Parts: sequence; C-alpha cells; structure tokens
Amino acid sequence: MRCFLLQLRHLSLWKNYRFVKSMKKDKTIFSRSKSNLGGFSLIEMTVVLALFFLIIYLVMANVSFLDRDIVRVEVDKLCNVLRYLQRSAMVSNSKQTISFNEKNGSYRFEGQSHKLAKQVIFGFTSGTKGPPSSPIRLVTSPITFKGNKLVFTPEGIMSSGTIYLTDRERKFLYAVSVSVANVSYIRKYLYDGKWILLS
Repeated sequence: MRCFLLQLRHLSLWKNYRFVKSMKKDKTIFSRSKSNLGGFSLIEMTVVLALFFLIIYLVMANVSFLDRDIVRVEVDKLCNVLRYLQRSAMVSNSKQTISFNEKNGSYRFEGQSHKLAKQVIFGFTSGTKGPPSSPIRLVTSPITFKGNKLVFTPEGIMSSGTIYLTDRERKFLYAVSVSVANVSYIRKYLYDGKWILLS
C-alpha cells in the first residue's frame, strides 16, 4: 500500500512538473505574440486610408449625381403640369394660368402650390446664353415669362418664355421653353456647354 501511495505521489508530481513546463512554454509564446501586437504596420495604415478616401469619393460622386437627378425630376414634373394646363384650357374652353415665385422656389396653378425640392432653384449659371432654341444673348433672369406668369388659351396657345432650373451649386442646368408659334410646344433642354434638346 505504501508503495502504491509513493507511486501515486510520484505520478502527481510528474503531472505538476509537465503542467508547469507547458505553462512556461505558453508564456514565452504569449509574450512573443504580445510584442508583435504593439501597433499597425505602415502597409496596413496605407490600405485603411486608401479605402477610407475611396469610400468618401464614391459618396461625394453619388451625391452629385443625385442632385442632377433631382433637378431632372423637377423639370419633368413642371413639364407635366404645363401639358396638363394646356389640355385643361382646351377642354374647358377657358384660360389657365400658372404663376412662378422665384424667391420661394415655387409655382401655383388651379389653387394648388408646388414648392421645388430643397436642392433645386429657379436659376442659371453665369455666362449662359439663351433662349435654348437660339442662344444669342446672355441669360439675365431665370423666368422670362411676362410677370412670371404663363397663360394658356383655349386654342392651346401658350405665352412664350423660358424657365431655367438648376441645383444650388449651379452644376446642372435645365430649361423649359415655350417658343412663339401658331402651335405651342413645351421643350426641355439640358445645358452641357451647349443646349441639348431632350424633348
């Protein structure tokens, strides 16, 4: 029995010895890995900064395109209202009017009022020539309709003039134009160094 207890004691000491030895190895491994975690390498920092600036660039580019789309939506909406009022005047056999408020960035028709999106204003870029169909003189006013009103007659004829819409940064410029003619047409233009007819 005594021999058995000695063997058991010897076995437990051997296990303790192995355990302590393994802990010493783990400590050295741990201390080495800890010293390697002291900071970021130059390559890691460069990659992180490059990704950061790439994301910023993409966000800014998308915001710019978003402004262009918002201006385009407002132009399309205005053209639809003008076509509706032209048809309404012909069907009801009575004059229709739409009035524009340059300062508020809004227009009013049939008792309704529509305010332009906050990114969009009645405006133009400096040095732009108009009207879009025949650009011969510098644009001086964003709304060229007499008294800032567009009148639709029962015959479908509209008073002539142009409305210029742009974003607040004045990067994207569009125009809605009605020319002098026996039959009035609503034309949409985009300015990209020169006027491009959209419809």
